[in-house]
Amino acid sequence: MKEVDKDAIQKELEKVKVEISKIDMDKIMAGAREGVDKAKMELKQLQEMFNEMEKDGLISSKNGFTIEYKNKDLYIDGTRQPEKTTDKYRKYFKQEKFKITIEKD
Repeated sequence: MKEVDKDAIQKELEKVKVEISKIDMDKIMAGAREGVDKAKMELKQLQEMFNEMEKDGLISSKNGFTIEYKNKDLYIDGTRQPEKTTDKYRKYFKQEKFKITIEKD
């Protein structure tokens, strides 16, 4: 078994300490906060869409539902919605494809 080179280990530890000190924790935390804020905004918009759809009689949170947006068409519980309805809710879909299923209460 080779003898441990304590000096080499100490030098490596010093290098690691320098690298760790270069990590900008404030920048990392700011990025994390930005991600959390974006997620909160998306959830708020999703809830707004659900409320509006329920008000319009398209979905029922008590019964559960599936909303799917694909190929620029809106489907609720598997039924393709009219263009007018799709146009009204298109602003909520940031991606080309979206699908969510909400189970019964």
